[in-house]
Amino acid sequence: MHHVSRDDSGIKAYVLKMSAAYSYVTLRYVHDIVTGEFVNVGVVVYAPSQNFLRARFLTDFRRLNAMFREIDDAHLREMLQYLVVTFDCLEQGASSDASAIVSLVQQVLPADDSSLQWSEAGGGITSESRKSGSGESRGQI
Repeated sequence: MHHVSRDDSGIKAYVLKMSAAYSYVTLRYVHDIVTGEFVNVGVVVYAPSQNFLRARFLTDFRRLNAMFREIDDAHLREMLQYLVVTFDCLEQGASSDASAIVSLVQQVLPADDSSLQWSEAGGGITSESRKSGSGESRGQI
């Protein structure tokens, strides 16, 4: 189970309780496929036994703009906002397998040759309460 609480700043924190298998993928902005340069711009975490699916994406583009001068901010912002809305609407608990995160993210943003690319899935087991989402108001992921 998870519950929602607020920290001193009023930011929602989602807490996973008990031991739970989870998986995650990061979303990368790949500026140049040839050089392989990328910056992580999002993360999706899935713990099916806790009915927990959360996605967080970059909201502050200063670091990205400092690294790569030729970014279409408006388009990237629009794409990341689409992902926020889509993951918020995605039915949770679609699978009881933590490795299902790959198919979940592919439903939302299929693999192609665009600059937004999913990483390989990672995962683990949490044995204590974990908070997620505390950096969302500062544009961090």
